[in-house]
Amino acid sequence: MATLRYGKYKSSVEIEGPLKETIFKAMRAASSEIIDAIDKTVDDVEADAKKDWPVRQKRFGKSKDSKSKITGGVRLIPPNTIEGFVGNSAPYAWAIKAGRESDTSVQAGERVADALIWSPMRQKSDRLAVQIAEKIIKKTR
Repeated sequence: MATLRYGKYKSSVEIEGPLKETIFKAMRAASSEIIDAIDKTVDDVEADAKKDWPVRQKRFGKSKDSKSKITGGVRLIPPNTIEGFVGNSAPYAWAIKAGRESDTSVQAGERVADALIWSPMRQKSDRLAVQIAEKIIKKTR
C-alpha cells in the first residue's frame, strides 16, 4: 500500500496505522477505479526509478543510499484534492547527475531525478488524466 500524506510541502503529515487503512477504504469506496489508476501510475514510476537509479561506485566513496529514499504515494490536499506523488527524500537527490560510467539509462551529465522521476510523472500524468476523465464520463452515463 502506498504512502498516505495529508497536506502539501513542509506542512504535510504522513498518516499511518488504522487511520491510513480507513482513509484508503473510504477513497476506494468513493471511486476505486480512479484511486487504483493513480496508485498504479505512482507504483510504476517509483519501481522504474528505483530499478534505474545509479549507485555511487566504491572507488568514489561510500554511497549515501539515495536509491532507498525514493517514495511514492497519495496526498490528500484540503478541501478536495487527491494527487499521486513520487519523490526522493534525500536532500541532495535533485543534484545527482549521471556519470560517464554510471549503470543507468540516464545520459551522462543529466540530472537523475529529472530523467527518472519528473519526466516520467509528467508523461504519465497526462495519460492518467485522460484515463480518469474517461472513467468519470463512463460513470455519469
